[in-house]
Amino acid sequence: MDDPEDTDAILTQQWSSENLNLLQSVRRRVEISKEKINVGSLNVLSAKYESLDYDTCENYLLLDEERKKGFKFLVQKNIARWFVFLLIGMFTALVACIIDISIEELSEIKYAKLSKYVDNYVIQGALYIPYFYWLLFNIIPVLIGSVLVAYVEPIAAGSGIPQVKCYLNGVNIPRVVRIKTLFVKSIGVICSVVGGLAGGKEGPMIHSGAVIAAGISQGKSTTLNRDFGIFKYFREDHEKRDFVSGGAAAGVAAAFGAPVGGVLFSLEEGTSFWNQSLTWKTFFASIVSTFTLNVVLSAYHGAPGNLSFPGLFNLGEFESFTYQMFEIPFFIIMGAFGGLLGALWNHINYKITVFRMRYVRQPGLKVIEACVVAAVTATAGILMMFLINDCRPRGQDPTKYPTQLYCTDGQYNVLASIWFQTPEASVRSLFHDPPNTHNAFSLAAFVVVYFVLAAWTFGLASSNGLFIPTLLTGAAWGRMVSIGLCYIFPDADIVYPGKYALIGAAAQLGGVVRMTISLTVILMECTGNITFALPLIITVISAKWTGDFFNEGIYDTLIQLAGVPLLPWEPPPVVNNIYASEVMSHPVVTLKCVENVGHVVELLKLTSYNGFPVVDPPLSDQSEVTTYGRIRGLILRSQLIVILKQKLFNETSEHWSEFSASLFRDQYPRYPCIEDLHLEDEEKTYSIDLRPFMNPSPYTVLHSTSLQRMFRLFRGLGLRHLPIVNDVNEFQMDVKTELEVDIKEEFEVVRNIVKVEDKPGEYENDSIDAGINRSTSTNHECGQCRRTFSKSYYLKQHMLSHSVERPFQCDICYLTFKRRHYLDTHRNRHPKKTRAEPNIEPAINGETTEIKHDEVGTLNPANGETLSTYKCHKCNQDFPSSSLLLEHSRLHSNESIFQCDLCNAKLRSEDRFNYHRKLHARQNPIECVICEKSFLCKALLTKHMVTHSEKRPYQCEFCDFRCKYRSQLNFHRNTHTKEKSYHCQYCGKEFLTPPNLYAHLRSHSEELPFECDICYGAFKLKKYLTRHRLTHVKKNFKV
Repeated sequence: MDDPEDTDAILTQQWSSENLNLLQSVRRRVEISKEKINVGSLNVLSAKYESLDYDTCENYLLLDEERKKGFKFLVQKNIARWFVFLLIGMFTALVACIIDISIEELSEIKYAKLSKYVDNYVIQGALYIPYFYWLLFNIIPVLIGSVLVAYVEPIAAGSGIPQVKCYLNGVNIPRVVRIKTLFVKSIGVICSVVGGLAGGKEGPMIHSGAVIAAGISQGKSTTLNRDFGIFKYFREDHEKRDFVSGGAAAGVAAAFGAPVGGVLFSLEEGTSFWNQSLTWKTFFASIVSTFTLNVVLSAYHGAPGNLSFPGLFNLGEFESFTYQMFEIPFFIIMGAFGGLLGALWNHINYKITVFRMRYVRQPGLKVIEACVVAAVTATAGILMMFLINDCRPRGQDPTKYPTQLYCTDGQYNVLASIWFQTPEASVRSLFHDPPNTHNAFSLAAFVVVYFVLAAWTFGLASSNGLFIPTLLTGAAWGRMVSIGLCYIFPDADIVYPGKYALIGAAAQLGGVVRMTISLTVILMECTGNITFALPLIITVISAKWTGDFFNEGIYDTLIQLAGVPLLPWEPPPVVNNIYASEVMSHPVVTLKCVENVGHVVELLKLTSYNGFPVVDPPLSDQSEVTTYGRIRGLILRSQLIVILKQKLFNETSEHWSEFSASLFRDQYPRYPCIEDLHLEDEEKTYSIDLRPFMNPSPYTVLHSTSLQRMFRLFRGLGLRHLPIVNDVNEFQMDVKTELEVDIKEEFEVVRNIVKVEDKPGEYENDSIDAGINRSTSTNHECGQCRRTFSKSYYLKQHMLSHSVERPFQCDICYLTFKRRHYLDTHRNRHPKKTRAEPNIEPAINGETTEIKHDEVGTLNPANGETLSTYKCHKCNQDFPSSSLLLEHSRLHSNESIFQCDLCNAKLRSEDRFNYHRKLHARQNPIECVICEKSFLCKALLTKHMVTHSEKRPYQCEFCDFRCKYRSQLNFHRNTHTKEKSYHCQYCGKEFLTPPNLYAHLRSHSEELPFECDICYGAFKLKKYLTRHRLTHVKKNFKV
């Protein structure tokens, strides 16, 4: 326990004005940085996303709970965990059955009537009547689904796979696992598929499984405002994450009948944190999901004990076909072609999404767009059937509704059979139709139309996936390849159309989503043909490598569009030379072990940080980097809010009821806001002992840790905060996964993501599938001043100009710098004997060390410390820096002086002399189009154009002052801090900037180095000489 006197001091202490100004500056800086994001910008991180706390808080309450309940409780908890995975598999399968049965029943009614209307009215020449009915049958369901998505739950748009992937990787996506999201998702996907959109139900099933897992595992629903009082011990982020992994895998298993593929999908595309136990539980949930769905659908189709419906997407039984060695190059080529088409598909969808986010932002416009796409889909189908009369004899196609249209009796239109059934049924038809069922022209036309429709549809305000449309497109051009090979090799019996349709489908899907192992296993389990594993994996890898050459997979693209700070699998290259001390966030707000309640309330109101280091007072007096005291632990914002809500104060301890870790779980995951808490004025004078609640052993690293090692810690352990300590375990600064700090900028060195923040509510209705921001990959744009750079390295260096942090301080002259190498360069300018030891004390009482230009230690009158000075060995004059000494030494040198014959200016460098002559000659001048002033180079013109611009890109973080130049901003900042850090060694006068100090030091010197070449008058400063020269201006004299 702390000393009682220290505790009383803590209780009575009020925050100093310095601390309050620090917190207020933090708040102002956050508010100022919340500028509108440039829609379409590529490298932007959004500030509306927070990280999840996947690290277990091993505080006193948790350890005491485990000690009291013992090993028996841990066994019961593990059994309950298996039971939850069982429920996840069962309920995911039941939801899948409801969706599948609803789609099948409604689609059967729709396509039966459409086929009947087309055959009846085409004879009468009134094809517009079935076209009208088709529009009606498409628009009404799509209207219902899009209204639910646009107005009730926007996060339910799209497939939901990017959101689930982000959640499993530690990013908290708002409303992604709510019951309302599941309801809208289920109704929306039914309406989308029945409405004829180019989408499927398989992708949304993965999201649905994740929502079911999150809801069941918590034993309560915030949407329904019901707490069932079960599974309370699973109300933590890391427990919920594991269940969501099982739910995603169960969704894949229910959609494709692929339990192994579901586990691999969750491992490859989702969960970053994996272990052997989770693998078994996830596989168990997938098996239960497949079995439950099989039982229910078999009973629905009239064969309860047959168990022939393992998944929603049933490709049917493939004939046992083989492949030859000479076909493998064709598979590789098809994979590369699928990668090209996939990259093109992703690019088209990206462009449409950017347009959609710029101009289709209102919910009403989103609904209208969805209805327009439904109408265009019906129009494209009727036009293709009308213009392309591809007829085949009846009996060669397994479709349920063969449409005659303009074909003769006994024939049916092949394109009509593709349009008048669900996309899943169309894929089965292309896989299993006999040879010569489709001609190349019909397939080519269908590929082009459906390719564009699928790219347009994905991202609408509707719930739909891309698996089935992509497989359908790939199967169509795969059959085209088989037709071409049959033409080239007419005697080859192995060119089976279904085989190449399967390869084309795998290539197209692999080129879009860029999955390899899980996609191969899913297709193997769907087809039931393990002998085709090698061609499939060759095709998928070829598609992935080709597509990755042009852009990223669609899910990664959408995640970047939304600005989600998702860490990649591997750290960026060439980051070993970046250290923790260079990416620490600043300023940092810390707490003491025993803290005042009013201080905590004010801190939570003024900051948005989610983790606060608990420290003791500083022990050392090191000045290289600011320290905040020896770290004792870490406490979360949510914990502080619960403590304040329950009023767990030291002065009221006798009124506490028995409390434990369950007190914090009951509030999970919707913790109240600090503004919702009401505390009396007297209660704000109380104190809180944070030690029972904080994590006493958070992960920490030394300030010399490389960025690569820090990255692996974040990625592998799922960290949210990583305190940085020095050699004596004193807390220096913090590295966070939250967006208000600089670690993301350093982690994205290669892509150079620039951190900006959204306006509150600016994009709250946008899902990840819809995206937020993108830019071209050729320019790198600063998110604050909009300046563009050709390389990410230049942008990274430029971002330092917007930062006010200077964490690196010289231990000799106490100047501060932004980067370590600036400090190293500066230290080299000090005399060698002065910088022999980094922490050496300067000479005291005028003691000198004789070197070429003597270094003298003189007393700084401002703080009593010594200040290194430099003495000229010829005239014994002292200077505060080596640069001034070097400038002075030139007066004693015999260097050649170049004198201008036009203005008599004297220059000591030939290069400067030649440049000076060009100023008079004005060779090849570049004129300003506004004021016609000429310049020698484009760089000078660019700098001059700022004077004509109304833009003021530099803004003070403390007030609304804006200026054109960074130097003006730096000077203005001193008016807020009012810190005159530079002191004259002779009279003690203080100055804001070094130039002011250097100019003042000349007033103590008797030297007059600036001489007029007309009247030979001498002056101390060059500006005095310049003013004096104006008095001598004559007719033929140029200044």
